[in-house]
Amino acid sequence: MPNPPISARSGDPPSAALHEMTELLTAVAGYTAAARRLLKLDHPEDSRQLAEILDKISAQADRASAIVLRLRQHLPGDVANPPERRPPR
Repeated sequence: MPNPPISARSGDPPSAALHEMTELLTAVAGYTAAARRLLKLDHPEDSRQLAEILDKISAQADRASAIVLRLRQHLPGDVANPPERRPPR
């Protein structure tokens, strides 16, 4: 039996998923801005802090990817699994 539409499942309406995605993308943007500021300072001692920020960016991107995959499970097959794009010749 196919999964019910995401809006029909309690606790996971589309607006909640969109809100969560917005929060994640805002976090990624903020962490990226902080990393860029550190790079402009060019202080070797900041490399540990920069690595921590990059780890946070990666974690937030992974969370966003998981949400997208969860949402795709509720799309019709042709939308959820589009054909591969081929590079132009």
